[in-house]
Amino acid sequence: ASAAAAALLVSPVCAAIDKAIAEAAAGEKTLWTSFFGSLRDIFGAPRAALRRPELRYVSALFGGTYAINNAVCSVEQRRREPLPTAKTAIVFGGNTTLAIWKDAAFARLFGGANAAATVPPPAYAAWAARDVVGMAVIFTLPPLVAPHLAKATGLDDRRAESVAQFVLPLAARRPSGTRSGGRPVL
Repeated sequence: ASAAAAALLVSPVCAAIDKAIAEAAAGEKTLWTSFFGSLRDIFGAPRAALRRPELRYVSALFGGTYAINNAVCSVEQRRREPLPTAKTAIVFGGNTTLAIWKDAAFARLFGGANAAATVPPPAYAAWAARDVVGMAVIFTLPPLVAPHLAKATGLDDRRAESVAQFVLPLAARRPSGTRSGGRPVL
C-alpha cells in the first residue's frame, strides 16, 4: 500500500518532468512549455491523465521500486538482521531495470521525428549512471535527513523518514539536459 501511495503522490509531477525533458531534448517543445502543459493536463483532467502512458510508466517505476524496497525490508525484519549489501543490490537492480524500461519508452513516445526505433547503447549507460545518484538520494538520504526534519518540524522519527522518502525523489528529479546539437532545454 505504501508503494502505491508513494507512486501516486510523486508520479504526476515526475511524469511531467520526464516528458518535458524528452520533448525538449528532441526539440519538440521547450522544457517549461511541455512541463506546464503536462501539469495542466494531469490536474485539469485527472481521470484522463491516469490513462496516459507517461503516468503509467512513472507509476510503475516508483511503485515497483518502493515495493521491492519494502519486500527486502520485510525480509530483514523477519530475519531480524540487516542485509545492506543485498538490499542495495536488489533495490538498485530493480529500480535501474524499471527506470531504463521507462526511459526507453519515453524516448520512443516523446522523441519526435528524431526518435529511433531502438535506443542507442550510450543512452543506457547515461541512464544507469543517473540511477546510481538517484538511488543514493532516494534510499540513502531519508534516514540521514529524517532526524533533522523531525527536529525542525516536531514530527516523530518514523513519520519524518516517511516524509523524506516522499519529498527527496522529487528533489532528485531536477529538470536538466540539452537538445540535439547541444542547445540547452531551458
